[in-house]
Amino acid sequence: MRANAALSPDALAIVLVCSSLALDAAAEVKPLTPGEWHTLAVALRESTLQRPRELLGRSGDELREQLDVSAEMGVRLEALLARGGQLALALERLAGRGIWVLTRADDRYPTLLKQQLRGQAPPLLFGAGSQERLDAPAIAIVGSRDVDDQGLELSTALGRRCAQQGFAVVSGAARGVDATAMAGSLDAGGLALGITVDPLERLVRRRDLREPLSEGTLTLMTPFRPDARWHAGNAMRRNRLVYALSRAAVVVASSAARGGTRAGALENLKAGWVPLWVRDDGTPGAEDLIAAGARALPTQLDGLDLERLGAAAPPVQAPLPVVLPPVFEVPTAAAPAAPKDDDLFVCVWPVLARYLGEPRSVEDVSQHFDLAPTQVRAWLKRAEQDEFVEATRRPRRYVLARPEQEPLFPSVRAVGA
Repeated sequence: MRANAALSPDALAIVLVCSSLALDAAAEVKPLTPGEWHTLAVALRESTLQRPRELLGRSGDELREQLDVSAEMGVRLEALLARGGQLALALERLAGRGIWVLTRADDRYPTLLKQQLRGQAPPLLFGAGSQERLDAPAIAIVGSRDVDDQGLELSTALGRRCAQQGFAVVSGAARGVDATAMAGSLDAGGLALGITVDPLERLVRRRDLREPLSEGTLTLMTPFRPDARWHAGNAMRRNRLVYALSRAAVVVASSAARGGTRAGALENLKAGWVPLWVRDDGTPGAEDLIAAGARALPTQLDGLDLERLGAAAPPVQAPLPVVLPPVFEVPTAAAPAAPKDDDLFVCVWPVLARYLGEPRSVEDVSQHFDLAPTQVRAWLKRAEQDEFVEATRRPRRYVLARPEQEPLFPSVRAVGA
């Protein structure tokens, strides 16, 4: 479980400006968001600097003049770029735990993320395990945490079928369908890739994960800090990475009209990243996604050729033709359509979630964001139904849900057990 060696100058610049590693929690300067990095990458491409490495060692005034950014952004970039020594120590500490970092400037950064997500692809990824097969053909297998026994059996069978037919399993590494499908692939000698929102630093210390990580059969990745706590907003944002890294996706279990699994599946259908298949078990959740454009997957897998899943035409519309840019540049995305109500919740939830780290009332949220109480109640009710928040009754307060930690792969033999 070796982490990568020293970063290239381009990668170092990206980590410095886009990561909060080695930044004092009380510091006023904040790293660039993915959207801000996209804007800066375009400015770099249009300037004489061209490459991220050219940001290093420059003053705020130089950056402002060269990139035509605001004076405030110039000062911010200078402060972020000035902590190279502290960052080197932080990266060395992570490497000692087997955690590596990939940026868009690295050859091993997953090609599919650039092609499928374009401007939404994260500028950097933290990971553990092998980097060798991040572009290997994969099938996404996802579903609800609370799934019936038949769903768990199908998840295991799909994971094994992936291993037998040369596909990796990519999933969200959550309890239920995700972990069961990944374990099925690993037990059958296959590969698994988990896009996690649990703290990566904690996961690499778990006994049940040491063997597959060290053997290179399991890779865990996250676009978030390796010590970041589980966050409902992060869980929703990682869905697109799971889909974008696959050739096709299978939803084994989904609730109707709510839930992160359903939201991720609908986002994929709308974007047209990969063909979407749903276990045709007659449940309202399955029927809802099939009506939205997903394809029905039989519950019996006899004779199933996984190549057929990926060969199906995208169910809604194909993505725009991809023109690969330089590694750090992202093409300007087309203007999105006006969001529907479900889409709007997906957009606003990460902002609401940051405020709900402490118990808040409807009035608190309404006043803080200057929103109508009726809209706040609707969003908080949706968040409660999706189990993103917990609610107290007297007085009524909403706070982020805290999931219990449990073994990720209970069927994988633990080292030393």
